[in-house]
Amino acid sequence: MSDTVPGFVCGVAGGFGGAVGAILTNPLEVVKTRLQSSDQSKNTVKTLDGKRRDFLIKNLLKITKDEGVKALYKGLPVTLIGTIPARFIYFGAYNTTKSSFGTNEKHVHMLSAMSASVSQIIGTSPFWVVRTKQQLHRSQSRAAYTVAQCIRDIYKQNGPLGFWRGSSASFFGMSETVCFFLLYESCKKKFINHGDGADSHLTSLDGRKIFKLFTCTAICKMIASSLFYPHEVVRTRLREETSKTRYRGFFQTLGQVYKEEGLSGWYSGMRVHLLRQVPNSAIVLCVVESTIFLYKKYIL
Repeated sequence: MSDTVPGFVCGVAGGFGGAVGAILTNPLEVVKTRLQSSDQSKNTVKTLDGKRRDFLIKNLLKITKDEGVKALYKGLPVTLIGTIPARFIYFGAYNTTKSSFGTNEKHVHMLSAMSASVSQIIGTSPFWVVRTKQQLHRSQSRAAYTVAQCIRDIYKQNGPLGFWRGSSASFFGMSETVCFFLLYESCKKKFINHGDGADSHLTSLDGRKIFKLFTCTAICKMIASSLFYPHEVVRTRLREETSKTRYRGFFQTLGQVYKEEGLSGWYSGMRVHLLRQVPNSAIVLCVVESTIFLYKKYIL
């Protein structure tokens, strides 16, 4: 990102954009997490032969009927608590790393994305572990499964390191992030800033440019997420594991899922994931770029 914009400003813009995206797409996150889970109970809608499919509307209706509308926002407080600092760290680190090189080349985008991802994973993994456990919890009553109860259960079952379960999958998932930002920066330079490499941010703010930014971001995210999706399933399985015997590491879990469920197991919930993650990422980047543009115009 441009060296004229402080990392702190990019971080604030990222935190705000992450909050907006999380609120709008949380119901899809709940459905996606349940589809990725190994839970074979009545948590999700299945076909007549007992197989799970990515029935978005049916699952949304089932959750609402069985657990109430509030269930669609399970994990939202934790998501917001995690998303705001996660996006702050990510975009702040991305901007800082990129600015330190003083260039807009592809290798800089790659290093910046990796640096931002590592910082985010280490700093915010506990939030996502708690959120996943909350979203997978299904009690007979409609009593809330509180964050405090969830934290106690995770600590009791796995100890302090339990809050970083699934981090190995997140590190492998950095390949998706790198792929996305390489595509995103290239598309933004070519189709939005029309080849002007002097400043990688928006040079003007209007409805047409925002629409192009949203579209480019959505396409890039769909490509990257589709290519590297299996790590999402592995991460969910590692986070839900309590015995530490069934799922123990990234490659072991990847093999175990394939052995039990076949290739389709690697892509459980992918359609819902794309329906949630693609617009969420587009919303975040539009808010980030708009915020930075306004900062440069009215404050700098």
